[in-house]
Amino acid sequence: MATTFAQTTQGSLARRIARNMLSRSARHFVSGLVGFVLIPMFTKHLGAAQYGVWVLAQSVIGYLMLLEFGLTTTLVRHVAAARATGDYTQANRILGQLATLLWVVAGLIVLATLVGVALLPYAFKLSPDQVRLFQAAFFIIGTQAAVGVAMNIWEGAMGAVEDYHILNGLYIFAALARLAYSFVLLKLGFGLLVILSAQYVVLAIVWLIEIAYFRLRYPQFSFRPQWHGWKEAKSLVKFSGAVFVSHIAGLLANDTDKIIAGIFLGPTAVAIYQVGYKLYDLARSFIANAPTVLIPTATALYARSEDERLRRMLCQVSSIMVAIIASIYIPFILYGRDFILLWVGPKFEQSAIVLAWLSAAMLVSASNRILGSVLWGTDDYRVLVNIS
Repeated sequence: MATTFAQTTQGSLARRIARNMLSRSARHFVSGLVGFVLIPMFTKHLGAAQYGVWVLAQSVIGYLMLLEFGLTTTLVRHVAAARATGDYTQANRILGQLATLLWVVAGLIVLATLVGVALLPYAFKLSPDQVRLFQAAFFIIGTQAAVGVAMNIWEGAMGAVEDYHILNGLYIFAALARLAYSFVLLKLGFGLLVILSAQYVVLAIVWLIEIAYFRLRYPQFSFRPQWHGWKEAKSLVKFSGAVFVSHIAGLLANDTDKIIAGIFLGPTAVAIYQVGYKLYDLARSFIANAPTVLIPTATALYARSEDERLRRMLCQVSSIMVAIIASIYIPFILYGRDFILLWVGPKFEQSAIVLAWLSAAMLVSASNRILGSVLWGTDDYRVLVNIS
């Protein structure tokens, strides 16, 4: 009887991991495929300079997102731990604390966006027309990011209950909608600002569906902001601080080059860098983000002291991930230049150099992708912070 139960729970765990990782991979595959199709259209209809302004504004907003301080990952980890032991009272206290902090962060991002609109354009090598375009794009992207941080209360909770397949399905819909409205708007002659506004509308629909789903599916959770004092928030902030350090490392690795290029070389150089980076990132987002769905699973196994199942999960999933990464990035190094010439044309030939170096870095770090998510889930994140 015990053996049958163990086999059943092991099978349930495997199915849940497979469902979440496959749906996360499908989400990023569709998003990547949409981006792959749209980039030649953007560079053709918007031009390299206007596309570079867009990329530059997004990169700066990426730094404003540091204000989120890792709170969403903290929500996933701690709510999952409370739910694993059936303590919904504690789960709601955590949700109340983090909801309060996330709403404060959303307000700070709006404030920082307004300051950035006034001051940032003059830090970059932009023409007068590009300055006005940057200001408008920066405002739209910044306020969208602020609302997105507030909505992370619900997205983080969906991760904690391991309903990633629902969340990923919604973002697959958003990616396909982006393809449709971008194609139509570009063909009709509309520019960057209209495209960004349409993106805002689609994301608002996704957020409303998330809220409605979670309230109907999990009425036992409360999302009302509540503050229970810094003493209770201390462990949450400590974990968030570790995630924050990791996020800084990621931004320095992924966005700093674009900002430096914008300061010294202008938006056209940013666009050239972005083409090589985007091809690398399309594959990276497909495979590298999938392991994050393991955080609540690892948290639940760790909370129940199921160490053997945790080790088995780590070994099995890691070996699969290394094989997938090698099969994608080695061809990028060998044939990236030829592919870029076919994809966006000879104007972006230098993008192949960016792609080759980024692909080599991904291969070096391939074996650590799954381990990182497991360490976050088991609250043993100090090694990750030191490496970051």
